[in-house]
Amino acid sequence: MRTLIRLRAGVVVRTCPDGTTRLVSRTGAESLGALTPAQAAVLAALESDRDERDLLAANEASQVYALLMRLRRGNWLAATLVCAGTVRLTVHPTGGRHAANLTALLAIAEPQDSAVLSRFAVLRREDDHLVLESPRSGFTVHLDDPSLLDMDDPVVRHVLCACGLAVLADADEASAWSPHELWFHARTRQGRHEYPWGATRRFSPPPGRWPTGPGLPLLKPDVVCDVPLTEAMETRRSIRVHDAIPLTAAQLGEFLFRTARTRCTWSLDGVQLLDRPYPSAGALHELEIYPVVRDVTGVPQGLYHYDSHDHRLVPVEADESLVARLAGNAAAAARMTGQPQVLFVITARFGRVMWKYESMGYALTLKNVGVLMSAMYLVATAMRLAPCAVGGGDADLFAAAAGLDYETESSVGEFVLGSAPSPVRCPESSPVTFTPGRTPRGSLAAEWTRQGHWTPH
Repeated sequence: MRTLIRLRAGVVVRTCPDGTTRLVSRTGAESLGALTPAQAAVLAALESDRDERDLLAANEASQVYALLMRLRRGNWLAATLVCAGTVRLTVHPTGGRHAANLTALLAIAEPQDSAVLSRFAVLRREDDHLVLESPRSGFTVHLDDPSLLDMDDPVVRHVLCACGLAVLADADEASAWSPHELWFHARTRQGRHEYPWGATRRFSPPPGRWPTGPGLPLLKPDVVCDVPLTEAMETRRSIRVHDAIPLTAAQLGEFLFRTARTRCTWSLDGVQLLDRPYPSAGALHELEIYPVVRDVTGVPQGLYHYDSHDHRLVPVEADESLVARLAGNAAAAARMTGQPQVLFVITARFGRVMWKYESMGYALTLKNVGVLMSAMYLVATAMRLAPCAVGGGDADLFAAAAGLDYETESSVGEFVLGSAPSPVRCPESSPVTFTPGRTPRGSLAAEWTRQGHWTPH
């Protein structure tokens, strides 16, 4: 079995004006200083696969060896195992700080007779080979032969164990992390991969405005909502009980106006950008709101899309049974005893962020959802309404109800809103008292906390 080495993918060799040589990748750079002619020739040869023995057989073997050791320590080299003229696998360091020198790992790792893939390992296809990687590993392994996953070959077992992609069959991999959550965390932040990250702008941006039709105009508030910010933040609670007197169309309109309207649009380099009351990555504002109206005075029941540009509700043709299931699921998830007066299903038009923020677009979307929900809580509290964020929802069910393509636009958050019981809706008669820096107290607060309708989250 032979081992071939080469510079790992994505590494660029640069000659600086002072004659020194520098290696650059997405995750870092290293100066190699002034190279000897033999070292420069070896570095150029490593643009393709080379047998290390052949490189060392040339002149100035000590200088070449010193260069190869430095490249290994910096995780600049990929290694390919060849058996009987057939490539078996190639190991690529990620280049992140978590990576470690493969040669050193192979030297200290003991060959294992019994090994299985780590439960955090992920296998996927890339071009004509399989890629095995893990958020716990500093390496990716490209497999040219799928049968290697059986790990009958002791050399393969040794390599995968050294890379952290395989473990002993009886190893304890207990962790609070689920594999997909740790994978998501590692791949949407820097440090453990070298995939495109940040504002790569690799795709074409979709338009900023959601295509829409005629709808129901909503009233715009003509008064200032002047509850102090500190009071709204300190008294904010999830309220799971709605008053017998429902929300009004005016309240619904004011709530959407203050939280999610599009205040203006403009173009930059051909991209339509938006301004709303809450911040969004790159001013792209990919989030859309679909109110499921169950009990609002002046608004018929049904599923709507909120046209944030013209501040109106646009009816969405949907199966009533599916819409009822959406509301019922939200009520159950929020532990409500009755149906929500309004359920806001928050969707993301993923292309609005993913065209620009490659590999971190979905993470940004989830952050944007949190920012929007925070704004919803504060506005609802200032308006003396009953807000409650819902921990999760059925994206497939909503896609079926709204007729959306799951991968183009899908639900990413749910939020329930209703009219609060009269002591909360009317501050002058509320037994709940407020002191900055302290939890609201009073008989209503105690009773709702006991019943689970009002919780401090």
